[in-house]
Amino acid sequence: MIKSQHEHYEPREIITNIQNLRTSSKDVSTATQEFLKYSSLLVKSPIALYLVQTEDMKWNLKASYGVDQNNQTFLDDAVNLALSMSVRVVKNKFAYERMRFDWIAFSNQMSLAVKVDDGNSDSKAFIYLIIDYKNQQIFSEMLVRTLMNSDIPSFFNAQKINKVKDREVITFNENTNQQSTDVLEILSRIIFQEKFLLASMFLVNEISARFDCSQVSIGWRKGSYVETIAISHIEKFERHTEAIQSLAGLYEESADQDEEILYPNDELTSSIVFAHHHYVEKSKIKQVLSLPLRHNGEVVGVISCEKNQGSFSQEESTLLRLLTNYVSPWLVELYQKDQWLGKKILFKSRRFLSNFFGFKNTFLKFSAITISALFMYGLLGTWVYKVEAVGTLETDNIAYVSAPFNGIIEEVQVHAGDKVDKGNTLLTFDREELYLKKSEALADIGKYTSESEKARASSKLADMRIALSKKREAELSLDRVEYYLKKSKIIAPVEGIIISGDKEELLGAPTAKGDLLFKVAQSTELYLKLKIPEKRIDDVHVSFKGEFALLSSPNKKYHFEINKIVPVAQVSQADGNVFIAHATILEHPELWWRPGMSGVGKIEIGERNILWIIMHDFIEFLRMYFWI
Repeated sequence: MIKSQHEHYEPREIITNIQNLRTSSKDVSTATQEFLKYSSLLVKSPIALYLVQTEDMKWNLKASYGVDQNNQTFLDDAVNLALSMSVRVVKNKFAYERMRFDWIAFSNQMSLAVKVDDGNSDSKAFIYLIIDYKNQQIFSEMLVRTLMNSDIPSFFNAQKINKVKDREVITFNENTNQQSTDVLEILSRIIFQEKFLLASMFLVNEISARFDCSQVSIGWRKGSYVETIAISHIEKFERHTEAIQSLAGLYEESADQDEEILYPNDELTSSIVFAHHHYVEKSKIKQVLSLPLRHNGEVVGVISCEKNQGSFSQEESTLLRLLTNYVSPWLVELYQKDQWLGKKILFKSRRFLSNFFGFKNTFLKFSAITISALFMYGLLGTWVYKVEAVGTLETDNIAYVSAPFNGIIEEVQVHAGDKVDKGNTLLTFDREELYLKKSEALADIGKYTSESEKARASSKLADMRIALSKKREAELSLDRVEYYLKKSKIIAPVEGIIISGDKEELLGAPTAKGDLLFKVAQSTELYLKLKIPEKRIDDVHVSFKGEFALLSSPNKKYHFEINKIVPVAQVSQADGNVFIAHATILEHPELWWRPGMSGVGKIEIGERNILWIIMHDFIEFLRMYFWI
């Protein structure tokens, strides 16, 4: 069992150590291990796994902390559970679910996966932790703590090593630590808001109170405009007043440029700040900071923060930026949930039409045009309609070879499937017993001949007749033995293919007179036997032509012509009711063809509409099912 055996650290020390990784000069491997270590300490997780998606879309375990490498079973189970959460964590930035590991000592285990920024925009990564779930509030705090540190790997990742100097690094003093805690509290509490407007009001009031802002407001994009939806400490306001219109100007200026705007700002900027300049001059405030809210690469809203006294420090700007990054998905989800069904449909329709007629989504438009063209072609064009039927090669010229007498097979010269000529030896019976019977018959003939001569010399006519009768009987027995000896070698009656008669079963086997030994089929007179489905028999007629291919050589096609259709249906377990059709093969038979070979035949019916060919099976099913 794995227990939480962490080194003892004070909470402030953990936070300081993990934040120091932003400016660490350690190599990537060491920094990654320390990141996992302090991330697990921060939420009291016994283990931490770091998984990265490679270019071939496979997830690999890059690093781990707290896992005994000898316990491979536990590691495999943990990785598999983490991978089962990968889709959700990539989409929502985090995922969690209850689980149970016998190796973990926690009584109420919760898996937590948080997406991390590894500094490479083309790859995805996340860390996996196991938390002792006690209540929702504590769990939310742990989640937010991990989210706040999820960008740390990007600072020491090898692909970003040359850009670290250009990144904004937070200097953590006591005031910043307090504000960081405030951000954690805001995030941990806003995720439990159920209404969009209430969440927006909560957000602006919390930012105003914790960052000493005189006023904080949120604008949300609705169509081509950004509309004010919440202002700190104000429950109701008129949207058409001059002050609200001025706020809308701030939102639109930031949203249209998709840039964070701080005005006035000592640093030179290329951003257009006309609306911000006008607002500051008119409102007599010290400074205003507008931060875009982004979701899936698009600006969905803007948060505007104002100060009457002092100005925004670099640390405050960075913390607010982090806050907006993590709060945006929650606000978007709440906004979409609050819309009524009709508006949801209208919104999605407008977005689809805008994307379709705009310059984006070229591939989607091309696909739609292609599908439309294919539909018109199917509606107006025609194809040759073909009925598919299972077929086999058959022949009616089959010679049956049977046993001429009771005996034991001594030798078999052919196998099933062999080609034989007329007169070829097929098998030989054991003749030893026949030779003995022949010798016995010859001896009897000599014996009875001698007896008859002796009786004649003694004028014993009755004995002579008896001896002659027995001699005749022995001669008949000899003739029968001679016949069996002649028939002991079985020869092929015709030229053809052995289609029945297995050498392994026949060799050494006793047979009785009349037992079937071989079937020999003449392959030069093969025809095609087709099983036409009952629902297609009305389309098929004698003299219709088509093509067939054998399963043994599907790349070759052969032509046939139907010459007979048996008018009585037969039941097939695989195909249901079928009608048997006989077809003449128009090409000369191949040498490798054998009776019984199966394949598929396509019977040409004639030109039909393409859409009808594709849909007629489904339409007929509906007619039968709904009786229309």
